[in-house]
Amino acid sequence: MSEPASAVPVLLRSADLRRLWEYWEGRRGGRRMPARADIDPAEFKPLIGRVSVIDVIGEDRLSFRFRLAATPFCLALGREMTGKMLDDLPGPETRAFLEANYIEVVRTARPLALAGAIRLDERDWMGESLILPLSAEGDRVERLLAAREVSLRRGDRYVPVAPLR
Repeated sequence: MSEPASAVPVLLRSADLRRLWEYWEGRRGGRRMPARADIDPAEFKPLIGRVSVIDVIGEDRLSFRFRLAATPFCLALGREMTGKMLDDLPGPETRAFLEANYIEVVRTARPLALAGAIRLDERDWMGESLILPLSAEGDRVERLLAAREVSLRRGDRYVPVAPLR
């Protein structure tokens, strides 16, 4: 019996993020989640610059390493995060927020969609995020695939943080 579909797309306004969820859903093939080997980035080209791949390290005490960090994510942080640990993030609120979300996806082995506005480390963020679990073994989450469409407040308006195209 296959795992039930998630209601993630209901929360997402972004057509690109909904398409990524649909792609992930199709690639899992009735399993709890797809393997990284099932994912072909060429099949979701519009999101390539906005996708991060995060390694899950450990089982009891989890930590996270950015195998690939999305361009807008790095631009918003003002530093390259590819190859770095989540613990290397300078903002404690941002780090704690991301860690809590990543832990939830690892513990539940289910996608997580987030939408809305939040203030972290004295910065106002608004947008949508999608975090998807990946596993080579079927049950244990070994990697996360995350995509975001976010804006940062600049003065009296939010400005999208967009990848270079």
